[in-house]
Amino acid sequence: MKKVLSLLLIITGAILFTGCSKSIPDVLSPRDQSMKYLVGDGNKLWHLKQVYVNGIQQTLTDAQMKYTLTYTINPAVAYSGTFTDSDGYKGNWKLINDSELYEVVTNNPSGNAASTVIINDINETKLDIESTNNSILTTVRKVYYAY
Repeated sequence: MKKVLSLLLIITGAILFTGCSKSIPDVLSPRDQSMKYLVGDGNKLWHLKQVYVNGIQQTLTDAQMKYTLTYTINPAVAYSGTFTDSDGYKGNWKLINDSELYEVVTNNPSGNAASTVIINDINETKLDIESTNNSILTTVRKVYYAY
């Protein structure tokens, strides 16, 4: 009887000990982390703060100082969603990997316009992206902040 009681006490102690231990937080892959930063809990509004053309910082116009870009997740399709901007453009995006974003503007007057955007840096409050137009040899880097 003492053995059974001791065994039950050990099992109960083990269950209580493991039930109270801290769990290891989930570690996100780099792509998942970029996704989380890009859309937050479902969508995120980004405000334009800086523009560089071929490495030279540009002075923002009044319209650019008010420009915003919103990324929204599509939970039905992995690593993808829609975007809209304050100029009225909208489209679809797909996160190719942790540092490349494929975008298609779907309401462009001259037809769909696709581009690949490089993510230079991303965190909860900063999105630093760039794209290159090879036909006119121009690289445009945009830095956004979310508040």
